[in-house]
Amino acid sequence: ESDSDERSSWVPRITSSGAKALFDNLDPMVEWNREWDGRWRAISFDLPQEARTERYQLSNWLSKRRFGYLQGSLWISHRPYQDWTSEIEEHAIKPHHVLFFELHQIGRALPAEYVSSAWNFKKIDENYLEYISVLDRANAENLSPENLRSWIFNESLLWRRAFEADPFLPDQLLPAGYMGKEAWSKRKNAYKSIAANFQPY
Repeated sequence: ESDSDERSSWVPRITSSGAKALFDNLDPMVEWNREWDGRWRAISFDLPQEARTERYQLSNWLSKRRFGYLQGSLWISHRPYQDWTSEIEEHAIKPHHVLFFELHQIGRALPAEYVSSAWNFKKIDENYLEYISVLDRANAENLSPENLRSWIFNESLLWRRAFEADPFLPDQLLPAGYMGKEAWSKRKNAYKSIAANFQPY
């Protein structure tokens, strides 16, 4: 196999367990292309003020599952229910403190209004714009072996901040001007350039 073949076949990888821990095995393209069934899944909870551990655990779980905050103790998701009750039990949250249910939208409110209320897409797009700006300034094609590791470290930090805040809604729910797809495309192209220009290390 030639040196050029080795370079073009090399891409940075993380282990499957690492991917699950960092990203919950979420593939942006799969999420954007997923069909939405028109129903919101919701969680409502009533945790005592003194239940600080439960509150902290539930907050982390909601963030990982990318629920959107609608109002009060009501959070929503566009994703189908996936035995979330068992998941929260693993985090020492008592099931009777939490209620999952399905919302059938009625009235004049549009899905876009739920999206804008539940997720801060202004901040999400700001994160992506910062990521794109850094990628454009530090073009992967112009990297040297000496600054490659530093570039990957800084790029990963910015990408993770944008990635973790994004609920990755299906196309039909995405707001106008959403920057996630452009950022994802630029990231893939950047790593293709790295794979083509650097030996494995």
